[in-house]
Amino acid sequence: MISTSFGKFAAQWDAVATEDTKMKLPTVSVVFSLLGTTKKKIIYEIACGNGFFARTLVEKGAKEVWASDIAPELIDIAKTKYPPEGISYLVREGSDFSGIPKSYFDAVILENLSLAFISIKGYTCSFHGNY
Repeated sequence: MISTSFGKFAAQWDAVATEDTKMKLPTVSVVFSLLGTTKKKIIYEIACGNGFFARTLVEKGAKEVWASDIAPELIDIAKTKYPPEGISYLVREGSDFSGIPKSYFDAVILENLSLAFISIKGYTCSFHGNY
């Protein structure tokens, strides 16, 4: 497991990354616009933080949602503070696709892209041959 400082700020992130604040961000509306309908889709969100996007996808009818974050503290918040029904949470760095089925997802979301990868090389190499 990779050590990061994100865990130190997990509670603060959870306090500000709420449904009310996140839904107002332009990136959120852009992602939902690009996705179109989420009904019956299988979606993977990288850098899910407290699981806001994953929960919203389930609420909008996604068939299955996988969500990962590099900070175990954020995944713990996502699993314990919010209902995890319909969401499979994983702790992993953004370029780690081990154990994830190839060509399984209808969409992969990276709304918090800059937080998901520990290096630019990891970002540029992670999707080659995966999705």
